[in-house]
Amino acid sequence: MRWAAATVFLLAPPSPVTSIGGDRNPDGSITVFWTLPSDPSVAGIWIERERLDGPDDLVIFDISAPVTSFTDASTRPDRSYRYWVFTSNSQGELSLTAAYLEVIALEDLDDDFEFWECHVSSSARPPGPWGAVGAVTLAVLAWAGARRAVKR
Repeated sequence: MRWAAATVFLLAPPSPVTSIGGDRNPDGSITVFWTLPSDPSVAGIWIERERLDGPDDLVIFDISAPVTSFTDASTRPDRSYRYWVFTSNSQGELSLTAAYLEVIALEDLDDDFEFWECHVSSSARPPGPWGAVGAVTLAVLAWAGARRAVKR
């Protein structure tokens, strides 16, 4: 029974980041920063970037360390972006909510572009189908292990 309880604990998704912000760097890159939760299961960061002002352009950055910032050097000064920052655990499960940052490109009077952050928030994101399949599989294995331990 103890083994089953420990396995169920491992199935819990990690806690989400607790705050988010961003800066435009002099070279045009964008640095996104956040505060990690005090959750020992956080093993990495998953960032999704999408373009706000054009065709869908989803880019994923998978960082296998619990870091507190990321610099995206693949941005363009004339485009607007949204960054979703999830935490991940060692099983690859993502937090159920993510903080997001919108970075908007506005044309100034000199016809140059400048970045500024518009929205900072968090939102529930449904887990992907593979995460659910993995959780169900581990739950069945935990149940089978608990039954075997009780029979002995």
